[in-house]
Amino acid sequence: MIQLYKRTNTDFASNGDFILSPESCDLTLKLNSTWELKLILNKNNENIDAFNSVKEEAVLMIQDPWHSGQLYRIYKAEKTMFDVTAYAYPIFLDAANDTFLADVRPTAHTGQKALNIILSGTKYTGKSNITKTNTAYYQKTNVINALMSNDDNSFLNRWGGEILYNNFEITINDSIGKDRGYKVMFGKNLQSIEEEIDISSVVTRIRPEGYNGYHLDNWDYLDSQYINKYAVIHDKVISYSDVKLKADAGTDDEESIVCDTIADYKNELKKKCRAEFANGIDKPKVTYTINFVELSQTEEYKDYQMLERVYLGDTVTTTNEEIDIDVQAKVVEATWDCINLTYKSMKLGSYQDNYITNMSSVVQSLLNSFDKNGNLKGTSISGVIDLMKSKLKASHEIAKKQEERAILFEDKDPDSPTFGAMALGTTGFMIASSMDATGDWDFRTFGTGEGFLADCIIAGVLYSQNFTLDHTKDGMKIPSQGMLFDLNEGYIAAKNFLLAKDGTLTATNADIKGKITSHEGVIGDWEIGSNYLSSEFEDEKNGMIYRIFLQPYQYGSRLDTWVISSQYQKKGESGSYSYFRILANGDAFFENLTASEKITCKDLEVNGSIKIPAGTTIPGTVSYEGIDVSGKVKCKTLEVAEAIPLDTTYFSAKENASFEKSIGVVEDVSAANVYASGTMSCSNLRVSNAFTGSIDVNGQRLDFKNGIAIKLT
Repeated sequence: MIQLYKRTNTDFASNGDFILSPESCDLTLKLNSTWELKLILNKNNENIDAFNSVKEEAVLMIQDPWHSGQLYRIYKAEKTMFDVTAYAYPIFLDAANDTFLADVRPTAHTGQKALNIILSGTKYTGKSNITKTNTAYYQKTNVINALMSNDDNSFLNRWGGEILYNNFEITINDSIGKDRGYKVMFGKNLQSIEEEIDISSVVTRIRPEGYNGYHLDNWDYLDSQYINKYAVIHDKVISYSDVKLKADAGTDDEESIVCDTIADYKNELKKKCRAEFANGIDKPKVTYTINFVELSQTEEYKDYQMLERVYLGDTVTTTNEEIDIDVQAKVVEATWDCINLTYKSMKLGSYQDNYITNMSSVVQSLLNSFDKNGNLKGTSISGVIDLMKSKLKASHEIAKKQEERAILFEDKDPDSPTFGAMALGTTGFMIASSMDATGDWDFRTFGTGEGFLADCIIAGVLYSQNFTLDHTKDGMKIPSQGMLFDLNEGYIAAKNFLLAKDGTLTATNADIKGKITSHEGVIGDWEIGSNYLSSEFEDEKNGMIYRIFLQPYQYGSRLDTWVISSQYQKKGESGSYSYFRILANGDAFFENLTASEKITCKDLEVNGSIKIPAGTTIPGTVSYEGIDVSGKVKCKTLEVAEAIPLDTTYFSAKENASFEKSIGVVEDVSAANVYASGTMSCSNLRVSNAFTGSIDVNGQRLDFKNGIAIKLT
């Protein structure tokens, strides 16, 4: 039974919105690759509401070879006048859209523990029987990328395994199938079975070579038991750079096989060869594609019927009549009929081609220089270099001594595809691809025993000799030591330095000397402008935006340099308000200032008002518990609730000076309006307009009303 859940229905524990009767419903399964459901629904045979509900994001429930009730999310629907074709993927792949891994780092964990960490906090779960431990870093990505992308850090690349989906659960085991003991004979001429046999990677004679180019005596070899099954001997040199003599082993050789004697060394090389044969390097690669629909109509169907009882990932023993060699083949692909619950087709073969055996031994040795974590080991690089040197040395030993000390190879025809010259001598070589104005070769590339020089060097990736991979970030390899220049991808990486592909420069504990020029960009949280630095902070709770600036400032006709200034702004409103600014000459300007301690200054200039309400703070103003002023005090409005000693030579209030208690001034006092409910003491008093209150002048009390002295006591 095939059910359909509308895109808004997430109650998968209950029946779906519709039961469908499709024309076909096939599930294509590929090992560690695509699982895709294809459903074709005829409009005339279906309820119109059900037909119209087959659309993107709806969910289909089917039975696969393992489980019933499997959910598949429709990602594409193609409708015509007569039918609709829907394509769907396992619902677990929703995790590509509804999960986010900010920074997840399973470190030295087994497969199960790594899955637990990756899937933590999501609606998805995972199972794994992988016992080997590994480490990976996942930043700013989703669960699907973390598990199965091509990134070096993905679970499949770090831990390996094979994938099986079961709704919101994923299984990644060493193998999701097993060997059920089935053996099938192929080689009959059947149209329902396609057969492919590939012997390009077969090796029946191995000449082993270890680290530093050591090998068996006289390049001795080991032969496969199947060597006579083929028309020719398949002879190859295979390098095992992890087999080392004790004298060649380094400090990072935990995974190497270190031998005390030459005899032990040779025995290890032979063990390596036997392991290669046990793993099938001497067997062909086979692929068989079986069409069960056609095969079921033949008499031979009975010989292959047991294959309908195997599953994706299972191993089947295959035998070909012509070569008579048993080859283990996996079920790597199958098409399952979700209506009749049978296989329509199946492919047996190898889903992972071991192409390393097709490479030269030197290149393979380079690949072996990486450990299981992808780290490139310094001693291994040395081994590759030594291996190359040993091969060149072997060439030197068999070379014949020549009388010439230098040779010139040249092609002077400018229209020739080989136009150019190379001079080779005992001290080095020179290469030219053009001639100068005199007709002589213009040599531009040189090599000697001391090094190389060239106008142009084409390379892909350059590693330092001690490069060791620490982790991968956004597709870039970050070392724990050494350095990497990736000229193809366009980045430079070291332990504390990264010039990323997008041009971002990151340097940890950097000591930068000299001039740095920039007219735009960002340093940390600071924005660089054409003539300023600024940083912004948003107070979401209060709906305020605060900014700090460093920039030159034009004040009237005078150009000052702000050492630092700040502004605030109500979020969503235009315009901003200054809090303070400090000039290079030391002057400070404040819009509002709240201080819980005493403020002492020589000169104080206030364009607004200073209010001192007996230790309390009034919003929008400045409050003080005390002010000591040894110089001038100039203000627009001064309100005093406490007694304040103004030890000044001159006091000027442009408009109002009001006092609830008392104020003492040593010498001159000048004010346009003075209101004193308390006492104001001074040596000299000038009142330009009106003054009402009492003033103590030289020990005598003088009462004023509207600027006129009315009483002296």
